[in-house]
Amino acid sequence: MDTRTARFLNELNQRFYEACAPSFSDTRSAAWQGWRGCLDAACGNLEGRPNGRSGAGDGEGEALRVLDVACGNLRFESFLADELGDRPISACAVDTCEFLARDGAEAFGLPVQFEGPGNRSVPAASLKPGDIRFRTCDIVAQILDGGQLGFADFDAAVCFGFFHHVLGRQARIDLLDQLIASVRPGGVVAISLWRFMDDERLVRKALEASAQARIDMAGTVDFDALEAGDYFLGWQDMRGVYRYAHSFSDDDVDELADAASNRAQLLARFRADGRTNDLNEYLVFRAV
Repeated sequence: MDTRTARFLNELNQRFYEACAPSFSDTRSAAWQGWRGCLDAACGNLEGRPNGRSGAGDGEGEALRVLDVACGNLRFESFLADELGDRPISACAVDTCEFLARDGAEAFGLPVQFEGPGNRSVPAASLKPGDIRFRTCDIVAQILDGGQLGFADFDAAVCFGFFHHVLGRQARIDLLDQLIASVRPGGVVAISLWRFMDDERLVRKALEASAQARIDMAGTVDFDALEAGDYFLGWQDMRGVYRYAHSFSDDDVDELADAASNRAQLLARFRADGRTNDLNEYLVFRAV
């Protein structure tokens, strides 16, 4: 995908979330089934750190340091707090839409520090136990510009419900590479990849919305620049409201897993979520 088209579609997605954030957040209140699978796969790698300090169960309450890229309404932070019990969490959460994070912080009772936009790096060691920091960042634009997200030495980095908005195969590989670079050696990276074209109901919606988008945005978008698996989705029958999304195939997932193989070990690959329990495909890596 050429850069001009990618930037236009990224702006289209930003406008979608600005317009639809309240109703979108209302539909995102429960944890995804696949998150538990990610925790199970990562469990042994999150117990301690390679510098000799132990993790859970050492009596000192060492915090698990998590980077959440495209955090949305912070459901994952609430899920971790429930799942990990007494073990403290330090989280740096990043998203383009601050409304979603503020809505989730209130709904889930999370003590979030809102830092606004910023380009300075955030090392994991700068987080205190119990900290949840939120920073606004246009992640896709940063990747398209060749910039660095600027995070380092986290125990885990996650990116759920977002890779389908990353425009173009190379940009998706670059984002995964940066997620791996943001964790310590032995740290864990977990991502979800939406496979909506495997669902009969969503296929119909995607084809209808994409056909209408071609009419509504004729002359504005170079539709020939789209890659296989690229579609437009609507939202709650709202006319003229679109977002770009990529539906992942087996080949797409294989490519991402292979691209990371020189920097990370694949711990788990599985499907979960949705009515049929297979709407997302998850990849869980251990950085080497």
